[in-house]
Amino acid sequence: MKDEELRKKVDENWMDIAPSLFLYDDRGPKKISKETKDQISKALRKHYFKGAPVSQDTFQNLTDVFSDSYFIQGARKTALAHGKHAPAYTAVLGYKGTWSQLFNIGYTEVLGGI
Repeated sequence: MKDEELRKKVDENWMDIAPSLFLYDDRGPKKISKETKDQISKALRKHYFKGAPVSQDTFQNLTDVFSDSYFIQGARKTALAHGKHAPAYTAVLGYKGTWSQLFNIGYTEVLGGI
């Protein structure tokens, strides 16, 4: 995270801003208690950062929690919704291919999928 002020704000105010950042605030029809939000925030911090502060060194950890919150959780919810009507399965793509369109826009290394 290149913006030091933003990095510091995320690190120092994790308990207050994590619910909005990672989509377990009061946006949906279910209201979540402050106690439950705090439990989730602590669990995310412990799992993804293992006691380390949010910093440039832990930027990948922050990227991982965002990715899991926005993409993995969304895929899970979708599979569960579809599973009410027919069998539904999820898969994780771990193959790192050699043919990628990203090379056409300047990437020089092979990137993996999720």
